[in-house]
Amino acid sequence: MINFNKYPFLRLLPPFGVGIFFALKFDLLPYISTVFLSSILLFVLLIVQTFANKSFHLRWLIGLNIVLLLIITGISITLFNDLNQSSGNDQFIARSKGIFIARVVDTPIEREATIKATLKLMAIKNEDSLITLNDKILAYFQKVPEMNPIGYGDIISFGTNPNTIDSPKNPGQFNYKQYLSDQNIFYQIYLKNEDWFLTNYKIQNPIFALAFQLRDYLLNVLTTHQISGEEFAVAASILLGYDDSLPAYLRKGYVAAGAMHVLCVSGLHVGIVFLFFSFLLKPLKDKGFQGITKTLILLLTIWAYALITGLSPSIQRASLMISFVLIGKLFGRKGFALNAVAASAFVILILNPQNLLHIGCQLSYAAVFGILLLHKPIASLFYFKNKVLSISWDVTALALAAQMATTPFVLYYFHQFPVYFWLSNIFLMPLSFVVIITGMALLSLHFLPLIPSLIGKSLSAMIYLMNTGIQWIESLPHSIIKGLYVNVFEFVVLGILLILLTLLIRKKRSVFALFSALLAVLILVSITHRNIENSRQISLIIYDLNKTSAIDFIFAHEHILLSDSSLVNDNFTKEFFLEGSWFEKGLSSVPSFLFFDEEKFDNPFMSKRKQFIGFGEKIMLIWEKERYCQDSMAYRPKVDWVLVRGKQRENLKEMLNGYEPAMVILDGSVPYYLAKKWIEAASTKNIPIHYTKDKGAFVYNFNKE
Repeated sequence: MINFNKYPFLRLLPPFGVGIFFALKFDLLPYISTVFLSSILLFVLLIVQTFANKSFHLRWLIGLNIVLLLIITGISITLFNDLNQSSGNDQFIARSKGIFIARVVDTPIEREATIKATLKLMAIKNEDSLITLNDKILAYFQKVPEMNPIGYGDIISFGTNPNTIDSPKNPGQFNYKQYLSDQNIFYQIYLKNEDWFLTNYKIQNPIFALAFQLRDYLLNVLTTHQISGEEFAVAASILLGYDDSLPAYLRKGYVAAGAMHVLCVSGLHVGIVFLFFSFLLKPLKDKGFQGITKTLILLLTIWAYALITGLSPSIQRASLMISFVLIGKLFGRKGFALNAVAASAFVILILNPQNLLHIGCQLSYAAVFGILLLHKPIASLFYFKNKVLSISWDVTALALAAQMATTPFVLYYFHQFPVYFWLSNIFLMPLSFVVIITGMALLSLHFLPLIPSLIGKSLSAMIYLMNTGIQWIESLPHSIIKGLYVNVFEFVVLGILLILLTLLIRKKRSVFALFSALLAVLILVSITHRNIENSRQISLIIYDLNKTSAIDFIFAHEHILLSDSSLVNDNFTKEFFLEGSWFEKGLSSVPSFLFFDEEKFDNPFMSKRKQFIGFGEKIMLIWEKERYCQDSMAYRPKVDWVLVRGKQRENLKEMLNGYEPAMVILDGSVPYYLAKKWIEAASTKNIPIHYTKDKGAFVYNFNKE
């Protein structure tokens, strides 16, 4: 059983995290002065209680006070962080006609048609004033041969207003706005080459500038030593955290094999780098002047590597944890891994409270806690005399511990599960270890003659073997199970169940088994209830998609997707915009496709005749220009919905000559300039109109009629 007295940060972290969660999820900025005063009063009360309370049985009041103080401290730090991350000048950013001055705060990423960079708005200059700003925006620069090259620290100016980032328009869609806001980015902009100007000024953090320059130099080392193509993309990602050149299909393969942790620079990589340089520094003693020198070199090496690879939460966690252990060892203090991990989380949340909701941060800490708490108990379940089998089982137990701890998060965020994660880890863990060591040797010895070329060829061959193995695992039947949806309630219960199972494995008490069984039943009841509700569903969804159209006709667990033929092979659109809704409603990620140009279609729950669709006792008309009615008809059939799609000019008068619509719907394929005219015309006729770009996807549930 865990002795919490040995792990003070493990006790302090939960209430501190609760305070941050409340501050992130609720608008508490108007109460910041109240929160600040409450923290001062609690602190004073805590001091008084500590010195005045001599009775042991009342010491719980001190504990309660500490918990409340930690919660309020978490709230306070988050609120002050929010104030520092935003200027509060939203009206100027969205509407001002002045000139914006901004600084490039990271290394620009070159893409096929654009260059992507994060900018920090410094000020906006109007005719008679200069307003200071402090907001991050995501910028996409038009990529043309004559454009000025931009880099970290460059100061640019532009007159185009940044746009706020739209909330998800489709049910279950990935929340890109929330994803960016977790990085304190609330605006985005597209700049044509003539829209911006590169000044002669540059403001750089010298440490970050050196780190970016060193990373670019080391990337060049890889390319000059027999590493190219897929092998370069994987080597750059594994060794230096540079994944911009990684092909989407290869990334997908690693995800399907449950090996994305190998591809993304994480605590595993920091640990290997630490072991590699510890081995090189082994001749130095651990005490005295040599011990101090050794510790300083290792600390500088670890944090230099962390800077080069981008300082992701997982890198910060591993670097902080190793730093705590090294410093403790230098002062003769025995370190506890659990306490070091909790302490690193505490520091990371103080520096940036948004990390609490960062998916990568959650997965990283869940995996580490899982390994520390579950690896040994799982590994002890079987014993093998054969050394190869023993090592293989130990690696499998490590993978099982990490996967068990991260499963609730994987199901909640990604709705999928990699079936062969255990198989990929058996050969990937030792191979990736060798790859990282070989890569570090290449980067460290690249200035020598002959040897680096041999190392480079070996490294390329090993990465080729790794990629081939991953693609083979991905090709296995049912390599990844998709559609495993869990809602917020089930996610919370799964988290509690995981904690109880951990206690059961470590302490082996029947009470934990009983409560675990009760929670498992609760989850099954919730899933069963959701499935029953889904089996009764009859609904229609007109999605909001750019430049294309898609309508879902849903009946129980079946659905027909009426769309353009181009959508069949457009995996990005389906995964980003549509699959979230499908998984939530218990639908297949491979729908039955029906195309707009099909003249006739019949199904037990829907039918299509040219441009007319019957579904759930409702009639929909797909409006196209060849269907215009110039002359008013004596009998105008009533239709429930008329869908306008594509670049259809406003012709409401012609539509009303032939039909009597209850509602007109414009989907995302209709441009804004045309939609505006449709909306104005409909308002003069008092006809309800729904434009998906403004109001989101049109959803109609027949069960709620």
